[in-house]
Amino acid sequence: MESILDGEYEEDNKIPSIREMASLTQTNPNTVVRAYSSLLEKGVIYKKRGKGFFVKAEATKTITSLKKKQFQEKELPRLFHLMEMLDFSLEELQQEYKNYCTRIEKKGEL
Repeated sequence: MESILDGEYEEDNKIPSIREMASLTQTNPNTVVRAYSSLLEKGVIYKKRGKGFFVKAEATKTITSLKKKQFQEKELPRLFHLMEMLDFSLEELQQEYKNYCTRIEKKGEL
């Protein structure tokens, strides 16, 4: 999904076949089949009979929504738990985020 978010595979464009992806990622083709099945189920890609797999038109939006939900359910609770253990305040987190954004802006990455 990151390859779609990063723009490596654009919406409505073909993605590598199962064999090609297995070769590119040096993984078992069965693993790629499971991954593609999951992406099909989540509405990120679609299959054209005889032509291959393609990225759906709203894939970026779908992936962003899925990733955001995953972040809220898994990563944020971990962060909050760690903040509590370290007595790290919300104000400190906000300041760190501002510092991060400033560094990124200076690098021209944001």
